[in-house]
Amino acid sequence: MNQSCKSCAKPFVIEPEDLAFLDQISPVYDGKKCALPAPVYCPACRQQRRMAYRNERTLYKRNCAKCQKFLLSVYSPEKPFTVYCRDCWWADDWSAMNYGQEFDFNRPFFEQYFELLKKVPQLGIINALDQNSDYTNYGYQNKDCYLLFTADFNEKCSYGCFVWHSFDCYDNLSLIEGQLCYECIDCVKCYGSAYCFESENLTDCFGCVDCRNCESCFGSSGLRQKKYYFFNQACSKEDYGQKVAAAKANWPETLRRFKEVGKDTPRRNLFLVQCENVLGDHVKNSKNCSYCFDCQELEDCKYMTNSPAKCEHCQDIEGAGFLAWSYQCAGTAGHHHLFTEHQWTTGSNQIYCSYSMASSNAFGCVGVRKGEYVILNKQYTKEDFEKMAARIVEHMQKTGEWGDSFLPQYTRFAYNETLAQQYYPLTREGAERLGYSWRGEVLEKPEAGLENVVLCEVTGKPFRLTKQELEFYKKLGLPLPTKHPEVRMKERDAKRNPRLLWERKCDHCGVSMPSSYSPDRPEVVYCEKCYLEAVY
Repeated sequence: MNQSCKSCAKPFVIEPEDLAFLDQISPVYDGKKCALPAPVYCPACRQQRRMAYRNERTLYKRNCAKCQKFLLSVYSPEKPFTVYCRDCWWADDWSAMNYGQEFDFNRPFFEQYFELLKKVPQLGIINALDQNSDYTNYGYQNKDCYLLFTADFNEKCSYGCFVWHSFDCYDNLSLIEGQLCYECIDCVKCYGSAYCFESENLTDCFGCVDCRNCESCFGSSGLRQKKYYFFNQACSKEDYGQKVAAAKANWPETLRRFKEVGKDTPRRNLFLVQCENVLGDHVKNSKNCSYCFDCQELEDCKYMTNSPAKCEHCQDIEGAGFLAWSYQCAGTAGHHHLFTEHQWTTGSNQIYCSYSMASSNAFGCVGVRKGEYVILNKQYTKEDFEKMAARIVEHMQKTGEWGDSFLPQYTRFAYNETLAQQYYPLTREGAERLGYSWRGEVLEKPEAGLENVVLCEVTGKPFRLTKQELEFYKKLGLPLPTKHPEVRMKERDAKRNPRLLWERKCDHCGVSMPSSYSPDRPEVVYCEKCYLEAVY
């Protein structure tokens, strides 16, 4: 089935299996199947709309509306929401059910849902079971961490994203089980290493690309089980030490040389590990999936991104774990969720819900905890819930709302505050043309009395180097940063391949293959067979 995207007007294909999936997950209310319509937006635009509901890195200072204590929040002070700190939001002395309202069949569903969303107190920031890690977001069990995003089980880590089970690491992107790591991207089990990319099991390595099980290697690529290599040349231990010392004495030139590392080394077309019948990039331990990126433990999924834990039979999901039979969700866990965002505790059968934790059989709810048979935060009996939900779906079918989701005009955030700006960058005019709001940049002023304050050489924004941070740089012999953490994060983001696929030919055997490297990229890209033959 061919379709033209309602937003970008580009053509896209809806496969028969996509329609079969929508039929399988269509909810049944009052004995009637409420058929989900085929999507009218292309996969990229659907993802963009979901990402515009997820603010990961733009944080603001404000006070909790309940306890009045200082709060770091994803909501800027002028946002029209009541915002609670984590402790107050999870407390048992208030209930989102107190904001319940009757459904008005003379008005659109989304209009009523957004009115409810503005009334119910919002969770200011997302972190749980942390210690001294208030400046983290989308985090779990982090200790002594600062400006860490979408990261769990870390200690003494700062300025990173997608960091897991790591200790004493700074400025990393997609790092797993790292220790004393700096500016590493897509690395696993590395120690005392910096400026490394898509590498695993490294010790005391700098500027290495696509290396495995290596120790004391500098500015090298494509190495396996090597030691004392300097820009891909074998050295004695003594010569290696002298060359590294000289390189560290002239960091500007060394960093320039690092940018050239790996340009002539074959790259794999797709980064897939222990996968079966999978199309995507940076996917592990998965099978029967297509167009999935930065995921693991998936089965029978499509159009998934940023899903670090087991998901089955899901489509169009951004940020999920332990999720099944769900569609068009962001930050969700549970079973059979449709058009739901930020529901990461156990729950099932939620439709058009936000932050409704551990709830089941909910429709259009906000902030409800352990609820069942609830519509717009109002309690119903099972029988009345079924009848009312069926009527609401019929009403939404008439208004053209049923099956639509993540509408630009109803996101809580300005477009340039969200994940969408990272992956689908727009100008202010472009964002407003699509119906999003935009927030102007405010130049920060250094707080009086702070030590080690540096002005970013790119933006002029001030940032502070902490004592812990200075000790880390000294320990690894690294240069002090001259750019604001936000700039450094954006530069790391730009080094990763986009979440897109192209058809290109293997630079060795000429076979046609999918790849996250566009055909006009300068890198040497091999199919999996040729890549494995080249590096092993």
